[in-house]
Amino acid sequence: MPKILDEPVRADVISLVGELDMVTAPALRSRLMGAAATSTAPVIALDLSRVSFLDAQCAGIIASAWARARVRGQVLRVDGLHGTPKRVFELLGLASLAEGSG
Repeated sequence: MPKILDEPVRADVISLVGELDMVTAPALRSRLMGAAATSTAPVIALDLSRVSFLDAQCAGIIASAWARARVRGQVLRVDGLHGTPKRVFELLGLASLAEGSG
């Protein structure tokens, strides 16, 4: 009988903390678009478990980075959504980005 090995998928992890709003949007855009354009990992994991607030602009930046990663054959996975950030994703129809449907 053949052996089945569960090999971990290599991922670049980006952990964010605090509030993602118009003040932090430029840095967020730079970091995520840079990762989506240069990462060689098959998965880019965006950890939002310590994010307390997220506005629609920053959700759009995350969606754009998701699309850019997808074009390159990668998956941008959103982890740790809760509270207000989760609600923003739901209201904007972006919840599927956090459900691993990448």
